[in-house]
Amino acid sequence: MELRRFEHPVFTSNTFVLFEEGSDTAFVVDIGEYNRSRSFLEAFSNIPILFITHAHYDHIYHINEFLIDYPECQVYASSYALECLASPKRNLSFYHDDPVSYKGSAVFSLKGKERIRLTDNTKAEVMATPGHTVGCLSFKIGKYFFTGDSFIPGYKVVTKLKGGNKLLSKDSLTLIKETLTPGMVLCPGHGPIYAESQIAALSAHLEQ
Repeated sequence: MELRRFEHPVFTSNTFVLFEEGSDTAFVVDIGEYNRSRSFLEAFSNIPILFITHAHYDHIYHINEFLIDYPECQVYASSYALECLASPKRNLSFYHDDPVSYKGSAVFSLKGKERIRLTDNTKAEVMATPGHTVGCLSFKIGKYFFTGDSFIPGYKVVTKLKGGNKLLSKDSLTLIKETLTPGMVLCPGHGPIYAESQIAALSAHLEQ
């Protein structure tokens, strides 16, 4: 699959679009940015799944606009994240004086360890990686590994927000390290994509 990254100019949060060349179908991971990704997504008539790594404000900011454009799209997230989508206080948007709330029914609750077939050749593997907050998920889709804010190279995992837990974060980093093998591409919630040739060098960050 091919991948495009779109970064929010203020939050620096990433929105990722996965697609196969020549296909009219795409899959989206997080929707903090939509002003620039919208024009790119117009090339696809079918967007069946929006994956949410976690429901903090900067990763869901444009969810309502996106789902107005793609009403058939289902939101795949942890049960905790789905609850947070409906609550501006729990997704922290309330504290930015810019409340975001999504209460739609087109949702699918994930626990981790699911395998979801996206195309004939590609599956999404779901991993529970709590610590940054409750209900954080990471997604391995083909060679791409989306870790949200559970692992951002060069930065310690933020666990001071509500639902954060240092011990759970440590366990999640161990799981991420075991999963992140040569040949994969790391796609964190903020910052650049780390290509296959850079994966070995990331081990030092995961030791912190």
